[in-house]
Amino acid sequence: MFRPLETPRLRLEPIRADHAGAMFDGLHEPSLYAYQTDEPPDDMASLRERYAQLATGDSPAGDQHWLNWILVRRDTGQAAGYVQATLAHAGAQAEIGYLVLVAHQRRGFAGEAVAAMVQHLFGAGVAVVRAVVDVRNVPSIALLERLGFARDGTERSADVIDGVRGFDHRYELRPPKPG
Repeated sequence: MFRPLETPRLRLEPIRADHAGAMFDGLHEPSLYAYQTDEPPDDMASLRERYAQLATGDSPAGDQHWLNWILVRRDTGQAAGYVQATLAHAGAQAEIGYLVLVAHQRRGFAGEAVAAMVQHLFGAGVAVVRAVVDVRNVPSIALLERLGFARDGTERSADVIDGVRGFDHRYELRPPKPG
């Protein structure tokens, strides 16, 4: 199920530990963390270790399968961000996430990469793709809705950002019905 993906402007490469070098500096832009509790990597070694764990494809508990791709611009070869999908081993559902580094934002790369990942997931038998997004993250909400995701509800966030526990929208997308 896990392989490189191609779009007109991007190569989605399955994550490897050596991608850490291409991503490290870009992951230190504070604006990337406005709507999430993740933090910039402490150092190159910890990011490399994190990517090595993700590259195994399985959560430490063995209850989830991880698919993580680094977005590589075909025109420059630069790493531009990532897309990821988490699948429960017992089901045909995926929860996705995505991030485009600041230097590559506002060019449509996120939509292009997420669309390719979703198409790949549906082709592999995933029945529903879900995403959770902070209600203040207007660009991400617009991206999901542009790709056909439907809002499934709003709930109190599990995350506390800047001392505030906000709200998240839940989205889902199912493959088109044949015919």
